[in-house]
Amino acid sequence: MTPVQDSLFKRALMALALAGLAFALFAGPASAASSFATDRVRVELMPEQAGLPAEGGTVWLALRQTMTPGWHTYWKNPGDSGEPTDIEWTLPDGFSVGDILWQPPERQPYGPLVNFGYEGEAILLVPLMVPAGLSPGAQIELRAHVFWLACADICVPEDGPVDISLPVVANAPVQNYAAVDVFARAREALPQPSPWDARFNEVDGTLRVALLGGDFAGPLADGSIESVFLFPDTTGLIDNAAPQQISYGTEGLTLSIPAGAMFRRDAAPETLRGLIRIEEEVAGEHFSRAITINAPRGEIPAGATANTFAGARGGTPGDFGIGKAALFALLGGLILNLMPCVFPIVFLKALTFVSVAHERPWRVRLHGLSYTAGILVSFTAIAAVLIGLRAAGAEIGWGFQLQSPQVVAGFAALLFLVGLNLSGVFSIGTSIMGLGGSLAERRGVSGSFFTGVLAVIVAAPCTAPFMGLALGFALTQPALVGIAIFIALGFGMALPYLLLSFAPALLRLLPRPGAWMERVKQVLALPIYIWVVYLLWVLAQQVSTSVLAMMLFALLALAGLAWGYERFHTKGPSSLARLAALAILVAVMGASVFALPRGGAAPGPNAAAHVDAFPSVPYSEQALADLRANDETVFVNFTAAWCITCLLNERVVFSDPAVAARFEETGTIYMKGDWTNRDAEIARALERFGRPGVPLYVVYRPGRAPQVLPQVLTPDILLHAIGD
Repeated sequence: MTPVQDSLFKRALMALALAGLAFALFAGPASAASSFATDRVRVELMPEQAGLPAEGGTVWLALRQTMTPGWHTYWKNPGDSGEPTDIEWTLPDGFSVGDILWQPPERQPYGPLVNFGYEGEAILLVPLMVPAGLSPGAQIELRAHVFWLACADICVPEDGPVDISLPVVANAPVQNYAAVDVFARAREALPQPSPWDARFNEVDGTLRVALLGGDFAGPLADGSIESVFLFPDTTGLIDNAAPQQISYGTEGLTLSIPAGAMFRRDAAPETLRGLIRIEEEVAGEHFSRAITINAPRGEIPAGATANTFAGARGGTPGDFGIGKAALFALLGGLILNLMPCVFPIVFLKALTFVSVAHERPWRVRLHGLSYTAGILVSFTAIAAVLIGLRAAGAEIGWGFQLQSPQVVAGFAALLFLVGLNLSGVFSIGTSIMGLGGSLAERRGVSGSFFTGVLAVIVAAPCTAPFMGLALGFALTQPALVGIAIFIALGFGMALPYLLLSFAPALLRLLPRPGAWMERVKQVLALPIYIWVVYLLWVLAQQVSTSVLAMMLFALLALAGLAWGYERFHTKGPSSLARLAALAILVAVMGASVFALPRGGAAPGPNAAAHVDAFPSVPYSEQALADLRANDETVFVNFTAAWCITCLLNERVVFSDPAVAARFEETGTIYMKGDWTNRDAEIARALERFGRPGVPLYVVYRPGRAPQVLPQVLTPDILLHAIGD
């Protein structure tokens, strides 16, 4: 080869290499996938082939969701709550997509609820139908907008675009090598059609689903089949959280499950569609397989139900667990310190630490332990009363005490006296009991104990994140377990101060006590008075105006008696006179409280005035069922006048003009369950969702499972929930 030929040959090779590189860049991986990511979920759309056939046909697309640890998305039937992933397509003329092929889901227990979804990764396959007669070389834009619900301890509606551009090729398209593994995993996981006939029926509230003709007796008897679980395609067919009892015989296998709401409404289909997941262990290795069923309604032979499987029962949800519930309670208790209802009291406790921080360490620790004891004793007492009343048939939950006008009035009077004390109107010295100044230190420790009690009392109107699920779990457990969860909540609330009392290095950073502390105490009286006003407003929702006026006069009498008591105290009368003054003070407070109406109070003239930024429908089980039967979208707000979290959400979210406009645009019915006074229907609704109290926000949409929104709402969360 001559030098000229050699040079030409090298140039030709270089040109071919550049052409190949250009093809790889512009026709290959750059257009082979598109992604969109949030802090919780990354979504990718990728084709199985690197081009589209000019003669038409079916090309498969994969939507891959990769979840941050701790977060999950949902299957097409999300279970007791949640929302399935949805894809909105914008395609050229002639193109269309088929139904999503869903991977088998996992059970996701959450308190008493069980959802169906995915953690880690989910790959959803979608068939794309390509029309014939496309021009080779043309670029086809495929646009999709994906909507999904990402959930952990809270749920966040998310969405984002994923668009891809693929060239039209004259010959068979080459494989998209970057997606080979993704499609292989997806197809390997897809459920297969059942090799056995399936049938179902419902008898006395129990749904029975049978696989007929298979030999299940041996594998079930020897334990190689560990569990069998039905995932129905349609919501409302089963009680998702209930165990699925397995029975078997010579003619097949049967699952028996408590039937869902569709059977109670006579709305169940004639054919049950879904998948059954079978977990097996063979030769020490675990295998999972899923089969799809299309089971017509019919009789199930006795030979498929002769024996009960004595091993692990399919459908027993992975328990929320005492450990997880206790952790949630601990976190909820920690956060409770920052809630507006509790903060003034715990700040008072911080002042106590300032006053003793530079004294002997044992005394500081004694204050911390005493404060912790006050909180734990109070939460134990609340738990015992709450669990005992529920065991006796009362339908009550967290904050139940504030449904009583007597309790609300008593809290108002108690906090009013605390405010007067902080303002310096009166003070109660140790010598009032005639015990002398030598017990001053004991009195200080007992003060820490009662500060803990007071902190729990004022915490009643607040629900912190994590608290709802933990307490919902506690109220479904045996009494000792339930009380243990409440104690964990109290320990979380006391933990910052307990740690501070055992950390000398941190204590030394606190300022020295001085006259400034008295001024701070007087300033702290202001939020205490604000709470008194708030409790009186709650009382106004429960009683008549005349009764409220009586309570206001009682508070004025308390102020006068407190002032008079202080005058007696400073003049140094006998201990008997001081006790008499204190007894009168307590008697007036008690009389004002017990003069209020007994039992479940009728709504006052301003009842429910705390919401209604736009029209609402009062909650009832029947009204909700009727609206859902008419395929209406319904947003239910379970609230109460005494619930601070509820009021904050309502002021921030429901007063937003964009929210009101979205309700009107979508025709969403706004339903309000006002739990200010006791209401058995609302208590049952809360219990169904595993919540011990309010707030609870639920969106009911036609053909979908109820979606529970976070306890702390934002306008964006609500707009997404009702807007797509």
